[in-house]
Amino acid sequence: MTAAPVPGRTLGDYVDVLKRHRWLLIGATVVGLACGAGYSALAPKKYEAVTSVLVQPTGAEEGSLAQGRTRGEINLDTEAQLVKSTEVAVLAATRLGEGAAEPAELSRQVRVTVPPNTSILDITFVASEPRAARAGAQAFATAYLEHRATSAYTRLSEQAGATATELTELRGQRDELSAAMDELKPTSSRYAALKNDRDILDNEIADLTARNSRLRTAAESVGSGKIISEADVPSTAASPHRLVNMAGGATIGLLAALLVMAVRMRFAVRIWHPGDVTRRCDVEVLTTLPGRLRIKPTDVFGAFGPVGRVFGKLRHEVAAAMGDTTRVIVVAGVAPGSASSVVSANLAAALARAGDPVVAVASHPGGPVTLPSQLGVPAVPGLSDVFADRARLTAALHPAARQPLLHVIGPGGCATATGPTGDMVSEVYARLKDRADWVVVDAAPLSISADAQFMAGPADAVILAVECGRDRVDEVLDAVQAVHRIGVPLLGAVVLPRSSVPTEAPLTVPRHEDQSRRQGARRPAPRPRPRDVMPSPDDTPTETMPVVDAQGAPAGSGTADDH
Repeated sequence: MTAAPVPGRTLGDYVDVLKRHRWLLIGATVVGLACGAGYSALAPKKYEAVTSVLVQPTGAEEGSLAQGRTRGEINLDTEAQLVKSTEVAVLAATRLGEGAAEPAELSRQVRVTVPPNTSILDITFVASEPRAARAGAQAFATAYLEHRATSAYTRLSEQAGATATELTELRGQRDELSAAMDELKPTSSRYAALKNDRDILDNEIADLTARNSRLRTAAESVGSGKIISEADVPSTAASPHRLVNMAGGATIGLLAALLVMAVRMRFAVRIWHPGDVTRRCDVEVLTTLPGRLRIKPTDVFGAFGPVGRVFGKLRHEVAAAMGDTTRVIVVAGVAPGSASSVVSANLAAALARAGDPVVAVASHPGGPVTLPSQLGVPAVPGLSDVFADRARLTAALHPAARQPLLHVIGPGGCATATGPTGDMVSEVYARLKDRADWVVVDAAPLSISADAQFMAGPADAVILAVECGRDRVDEVLDAVQAVHRIGVPLLGAVVLPRSSVPTEAPLTVPRHEDQSRRQGARRPAPRPRPRDVMPSPDDTPTETMPVVDAQGAPAGSGTADDH
């Protein structure tokens, strides 16, 4: 049988998941907020002071400052790294005086940024005290400018010294040429050549003299930049920031809660989504009833409503899978409740609407919503009365309200110490097949009831009714194994949405007029005794009722074929 595609999770499904875990989400968020506030109160405070420095050419560069941050002779990214160098940190520590940290520690307290398209360095110093932060920023800015000026003066002085040495050598060469020229006649060719060489030396000496003069002038008036914005004493701590920490803590708590929620949904003990039935229980999903379902305890869903159309589609799929012969389908629940009663009643009604005679059988009292209450028939006489030979099968058949082709057998009011046997169930199924094309049996949960296995054994197929948020994964697996052990084909599962079945007590279905008149003033039959109650030693039924036929005649007046 081809299973219906399992619908993916919708926005409403995720909203329901969030609602189920709302206290986890709220608690984790509150804990995150508290942790953020606690960290803000206990963490050491840090103050930041900023000094802005305008970087200017020192005169030692070959060119001028170019536009941009990293082009030209002055590379501001390199200068930003020089601010944090050990040499600058040593000078800053000297300016801070005694009690200052080690240069390496001071370097870690400095942060330098370069505003885009400017020649400005913003030097930020972080300290535990406001005045210490201001002093550190000022010390590093002054130390940087001092280090830059000293480096520029040293380089210019070295260049000036190199040109002076070269000038001395050139002047010596000129003196040698002049001495050689004095020994020659002005008209000789040698004299003209020496004079030409001396003129070249004179030009070089003049150029070097001018260069040396510029270098010495630049060294005497070297410039490195200036402080354009001095640091102020910070009035508030830069960190920890209470709002940021609380927001971060709440975010971390919320993410942790979502992670826990995802793990819980992935490995949940209960069935929460139709996909869990297929993925974790390896059972095909025949259909899924729409969400936010309101089940009426006294009626089935209409044929043209959303749920009625779902059961109409299920009817076609079941008919295609079972063929044209008379078929007995057992609808079994997983956990105690009314899920199987809802599915069996609506499936039987859908089959009857298609024009096929149908008998719906309630083999157990059911939960808040029962098969007889939905189809408008009395619960007694019913199946247990037939098994106990307290009523004929024809007397237990009740016509359903507004469904002329549908007859219903209630659970009955006779409880015995021994349950039905396989032969008894097979005989009842055979007699029902003579009366109808379909027999839909509402069975007790397979995982906890032996009677459910007796009812499913002679059947042609089994359908599981699974309720999200109520049925456990292990219970579904136990039910599936129970079906496999009795050797009956499992068509699949019908999945009901969470909290779709009411939990309050079922409404009492009034008896038919003829039934009330037939029984007169007799007290109503008691509920069947639970299976876990030990029977009396004589193994006698706890309640008896006279054997009657469909017309109210005594059992002895009928024929043998009616038993």
